[in-house]
Amino acid sequence: MNAEQVKELASLLDWLNTFNLFNFENVNSTEILKNPDMVVERLASPEVTRAISRIAEEICDSKVDFQDMARKSPGTDRIWTSLLMLTATKARPLPKDVNREDSDSRMTPARLKLYVLSNLLDCAVQSPNMQRRRQYIEKIMGLNKSVQKTLMSLIERRGKSTPKKRSPSRGVGSSSMTPPKSALRQRRSLLETPISEAERSPQPPQSASSGRSYPIEQSDSNTSMATPIQSNLSPERSHSRKTVDSIRSSGYTPDASRRMASPHPEITMPSPGTFESPGRMQIVFRELHSRIVKYESYMDTYKQREQKLQGKLEIIEGRHRNEMMKLEKQSFDREEELIAKYKEHVEALNNQLHDIRDKASRGEQAIKELQKAKEEIEVLNQNQGALPELSEKLRKYKERINELQDTKDALRREQEAHGNAVDEIVRLESELQTLAPLRRQLEDYKVRAIEAEVKLVETQDALEKLEKKANDQSHVNESLWKGAMLQKEQMDELRRRLQEDAKAPSEPTTGVGEGINELNPEVMEELYRLRNENKKLREFAEKRSNDSVQKMADTLDDTKRLGDKYKKEYLSTKDKLEKALQTLFQSEERERKLAAELNNVSMELADLQHAKSEVDEHCQTVEQKLSATAQSLNDSEKRNADLRRDVDHWKEKYNTMEAAASERSTRINELATEMAQVMSELARSSKTVSELQELLAISEEKLSGLHRANVDLESQLEDVGQKLKQSEKDHQVAMTQASSLRSEIENLLEENANQKKSIDELRKARQEVTDEAHRALEATREVLEAKAKKDIDDLQKTMNRLLEEERKAHCKTKEDSEAKLLSIESKWKNEYDGLQERSTSGLNKYKEKSQERIETLQREYEDQIERIKEGAKEDKENLVRKGKAMIAEAKNQAKEELDALFEKNQQLDAYLKKLKMEKESEHEMFEGKIASLKNHLEFSTAQVNELTIEVDTCQEKMRSLERENFDLQEDNDRCRRQLRGTGGGGQFQSQLEKLQKEYSLLLEENRELKKASRYSHSIGVIPESAMSEYDENEQHKYGRSGGMTNEKLKEIKFEYDAHISNLVDEKRELLMKNYSASIDIEKAERRAAEKDELIAQLNEEITSLKLQIQRQELTNDDTVRRCLMAFLLVLLQKVH
Repeated sequence: MNAEQVKELASLLDWLNTFNLFNFENVNSTEILKNPDMVVERLASPEVTRAISRIAEEICDSKVDFQDMARKSPGTDRIWTSLLMLTATKARPLPKDVNREDSDSRMTPARLKLYVLSNLLDCAVQSPNMQRRRQYIEKIMGLNKSVQKTLMSLIERRGKSTPKKRSPSRGVGSSSMTPPKSALRQRRSLLETPISEAERSPQPPQSASSGRSYPIEQSDSNTSMATPIQSNLSPERSHSRKTVDSIRSSGYTPDASRRMASPHPEITMPSPGTFESPGRMQIVFRELHSRIVKYESYMDTYKQREQKLQGKLEIIEGRHRNEMMKLEKQSFDREEELIAKYKEHVEALNNQLHDIRDKASRGEQAIKELQKAKEEIEVLNQNQGALPELSEKLRKYKERINELQDTKDALRREQEAHGNAVDEIVRLESELQTLAPLRRQLEDYKVRAIEAEVKLVETQDALEKLEKKANDQSHVNESLWKGAMLQKEQMDELRRRLQEDAKAPSEPTTGVGEGINELNPEVMEELYRLRNENKKLREFAEKRSNDSVQKMADTLDDTKRLGDKYKKEYLSTKDKLEKALQTLFQSEERERKLAAELNNVSMELADLQHAKSEVDEHCQTVEQKLSATAQSLNDSEKRNADLRRDVDHWKEKYNTMEAAASERSTRINELATEMAQVMSELARSSKTVSELQELLAISEEKLSGLHRANVDLESQLEDVGQKLKQSEKDHQVAMTQASSLRSEIENLLEENANQKKSIDELRKARQEVTDEAHRALEATREVLEAKAKKDIDDLQKTMNRLLEEERKAHCKTKEDSEAKLLSIESKWKNEYDGLQERSTSGLNKYKEKSQERIETLQREYEDQIERIKEGAKEDKENLVRKGKAMIAEAKNQAKEELDALFEKNQQLDAYLKKLKMEKESEHEMFEGKIASLKNHLEFSTAQVNELTIEVDTCQEKMRSLERENFDLQEDNDRCRRQLRGTGGGGQFQSQLEKLQKEYSLLLEENRELKKASRYSHSIGVIPESAMSEYDENEQHKYGRSGGMTNEKLKEIKFEYDAHISNLVDEKRELLMKNYSASIDIEKAERRAAEKDELIAQLNEEITSLKLQIQRQELTNDDTVRRCLMAFLLVLLQKVH
């Protein structure tokens, strides 16, 4: 099957799933491509075939008994072929692409099922019942679009493949469509009749029930029959065209046209006398027109009648086909029935022959078994005395072995638990050793956390101071800004006046005093006075500018010296702060590691507690087992009493067995006499043969029962001996297992490593093999696809050929099969008569021989039974004596062992009580220490959390203060820019710019230090305050008076000296704090060392306690082993 056919099959199965009778879910084209054989097998199942047969009955309206076919025919392919034949009669022919001639035309089961399902789809779409057709179409429309497309393509291909004209010859059962000679003569006479006769006797349309109407095949397109005749045509042309069109539209060949018989007379040419007058012509035309209308109505009625007749003909053909199919089915069924009967008859004869031979062999075996039974009865008589004792011993040994198995399992589990506990202890000790230095670090970090709290308090105080300074600076800046504005106004006025004075002599116009010297002398004096004042003011301004430059140069030198000193101190503090930061980050990382390690230690302590609880539980289980052993010893004494009772019971059974054996011997003699009587009766009549066979079967069953009983007794005796030997071997094996386990563990470890290596190699090899297999699969897929295409093409050819050949060969096979059946029946009757004669003669001979052998065997068995009875009595007496002696010895040994075990149990109970008391005291000590450690840990974690919260709040405050400082600096910059205009020369401005650059550099360095360290806020703010005060002093120099005195310079120097002294004091404080911090660190390290020593002592105590627990467990295990070994020795002594 190719991909298209697989798609079609999947869509057809989806369509069938819409029916309630069918259920074939979870099937698509990909699954069918992967394994089409699986889908075909599922379709070939009886349930699916029944469902499809019911759907076919519903669609095709045919009641065929498919269940009867399924019963008679063993396979389902016959049912599918019958379904194909049934659907092929109702469906349209297959398309050309299915019947194309290709290299492969074989009919596979998958292709057969595809053809049947496609035929069912076509029958459902073209069903005559309109309601059903709508239902089927609605089911198709309810499916997916892809499924709808494939189904519609199938239906369209069927529609394209149907021919437009039907051939005159049909399939099987189609009758010839040629009308009889009388109809042809009638058609010719009607064509030759004149118009007058046609006018007088126009024939009405015949009814559908009349016998003269013949079925005429009609094409799919009967358009010419419905076309009206045009009025402009002449009657001659219209008549000729009408006849030709009717013949063409009928779809017949010239040969088929002879079969047509028109039920009405044809129109002929009128006589020439009718066209002489125009009125006569009109009358004739009217008559012709009326006749044409009548004939058109007749043609419509005939057309309807033809359609009805064609439908009836199709129904008759369908019935004929169904009848032919039924006949073929009946013939097939009859043939299969005859073959089945023939086979059953042959099998029955063969079975009879086998039964006869089996009976003969059974008779011989019965004789042999009788001999063996007699021998076994003698042996049983000898061994019956020993059986009860051995059975009792067996039961005892089984019970004891079961008990020992439980103890072995308990010992193995305890050893495994002990090994695991020791491994865990070693691992925990190693982890505690690794965690010892971390404990010291944890204590160091605790001390550092306390110091960090102190520093945080100091930083908070410094922040408060800085906030106060910032507020003061803001007020000072406001006052400076106001003073600067006033100075600006004054400077603007002065500049304006100076410009006016400068412009006055250059103007060409006359002065104020010109022309009025004589008239206004007062005004002239005032002008002279003002000019003199202006000159003096200019000289004063020049002197002032020179003095201010000198002062600025002096201040620059002072500031440079201070800046160098401050830079040196600042860089030294910066290096120290960077080192402190690095140590701080390292300490934080250590704290995190220590916290994780502390969590691990706490988890390990919890695991140790859990292991300790498990050890306690194990001790309790050992105590319970010891109590169980004591109870088992008590139970053993009770069992010994029960065994005595069982011995008496078995003796009674032995006596009953002897009586049963005597009865069996008498029964055998009776059976021998009955056999002789039956053999004599068989010679008289054939009816007594069945009775003899039944008696032989009964005797064989009895003999086989005796034989089985003897075999079971022998096997039990052998098992007893083997189990005794095995118990000795198991004891030796148990002693050697302890030494061999260690070597096995080492070997297993080596094997595990080797297995890992081999697994890796196998994985690589598997990957290579899978790659090669994938390549081979791809190559085989291509080959299989090519082969599948060829197979599909061959199947298409062979299907068509087989259908034709089967139809032809079916008739021949019927005749041949009937002749063969008759001949075979005659042969088998003759053979059956001959076999019956032979079997009767052979039975008679065999009966005579068997009687003679039975008599001789009975005599020999009687002699042997007497001998066996005498020997059995002697053996019985010897076995009873030995058994009594063994029982007495076993009782004495068991009492001694029980006394020793009770003493040991009492000692072990006292020792266990002591161990429990010691464990409880140690457990209380451990719990107290663990609780104290947990409290310390919780306190330290709480302190760390509080410190982190406080540090975060301080950082937020510092960020806000930095923002405020930045705003204040911007305000200062604005004020300075405003004050730059007050200077009196380029040198002064250049000096100011240099100072501002140095100030900006210092501020940038201070900001970087703030970002790098959380604890450098108090140091980085100092130069800003100093420089701000310096700027304030500079701005105060230029007041309204406009001059700078020596007092102001002295004040500035004094303020700078005060700032430097403050910086030195702060440096000293920082050094002292650093020294105190180093001392605290040393103290914390000492404390950590002391705590590490305490932890080491605790670990040593824990290991010693664990070793004590292990020793106690070992002692308990040794005591249990000794008890078990003593118990095993007792059992072995009893066995011996």
